[in-house]
Amino acid sequence: MVLSLQNDTSCSLRNLTTTEVHFTHFLVVLCQNPATGDDVVDRALPHQTIEIGITALKEQLMRTIPLIAGLLLFAGAAATFAQDIPEMPRTPAPEGAEVYFQSPADGDTVTSPVLVRFGLRGIGVAPAGIVFPDTGHHHVLVDVSEDEMPPFNLPLPETDQSVHFGLGQTEAELTLEPGEHTLQLVLGDHLHTPHLPPVVSEVITITVTE
Repeated sequence: MVLSLQNDTSCSLRNLTTTEVHFTHFLVVLCQNPATGDDVVDRALPHQTIEIGITALKEQLMRTIPLIAGLLLFAGAAATFAQDIPEMPRTPAPEGAEVYFQSPADGDTVTSPVLVRFGLRGIGVAPAGIVFPDTGHHHVLVDVSEDEMPPFNLPLPETDQSVHFGLGQTEAELTLEPGEHTLQLVLGDHLHTPHLPPVVSEVITITVTE
């Protein structure tokens, strides 16, 4: 049955049952006359003259359902693939290597931007991309909890919460909102991947007043 667009009369005025069918570019309102069982398209947005068959509507829905199912299956497969990523080769850390904050100290109250100085023991600094034994470069994790820690078998992401200092900086300024913040240093190799075992600092907590 072909449904013709009715522009002059609404379903509600004719006491007909309405059904809305949402499409990407328009909304179709179907009217069903309980006395005759006839279906007509009451209106479509944007307003335009259209003709739609009931069979076409059903076919559209049947095409959409498998697509959604396929997307869900793809998402599940992608998650499984992410879990199966093999570990990348890790740069060994020198025995006894340490990284720490020279400043600020745990519990300090500071103003933004915050001057942060990095300290190292038993390992040196080299910019990202430079392969040199017993070296790495700094990354600062800002407000990253234990359950939010990035995987240490992959290069560290570069985000507002995972700040890279790939030029080999030993100090930097961080712009932080007022309030309490946690900071932690992680040393990365030439590919930004933490060493094996990881060289990380203790977590410090600071309060930014302004």
